[in-house]
Amino acid sequence: MDPDGRDHGLPKSIQKFLIQHAIEQYNLETYYKIQQCKEGPIIFPFVKAEADGIDVKYFRESSNGVVRSGGSRSWRNNNPGNIRIAKNQIGTAGGFAVFADYETGFSAIIDLLQTDRYYSASILDAISTYAPPNENDTKNYQKLIASFTGLDITKKIKDLTPEELSSVAAAIQRIEGYIVGTETLFYKQEKQE
Repeated sequence: MDPDGRDHGLPKSIQKFLIQHAIEQYNLETYYKIQQCKEGPIIFPFVKAEADGIDVKYFRESSNGVVRSGGSRSWRNNNPGNIRIAKNQIGTAGGFAVFADYETGFSAIIDLLQTDRYYSASILDAISTYAPPNENDTKNYQKLIASFTGLDITKKIKDLTPEELSSVAAAIQRIEGYIVGTETLFYKQEKQE
């Protein structure tokens, strides 16, 4: 489960790793506005995002939020796989989907690899589709996937264990270049009377 209590169908060990990674590397306090109450934390996730030049603005229902600048596009968009369109995106920036949080963006890689387009393909063929030669050095991408995961890339996506599939997603994130920038909080201006 992620901090919002969502279960993405990932093994508990992977979920725990992703949450700990996000806490250590990206300071979840800036992703969520958290208030303590006797029942535990109340979390207000981001519900909308939009491009602001090359920056990305994340909004909560209150219209308060965060501006992400610098770093890589994949980090600014909470989209470690640089996915263009996804069902659970909250916006678009730079031609790529924007997700409410890192965990949702990471899970989107796994979800995409489990669609009909990729599921019956080998890792090799799936990467040819995911990172086509007109946009990427596909052969190098395939070599890096093999190197980073230790998997035989002729293995079919449908035959991967959940841990192997997560390792492919983590390798994709690494290749796509998830580099942290800066976050600046902003608050809705109250009207003066």
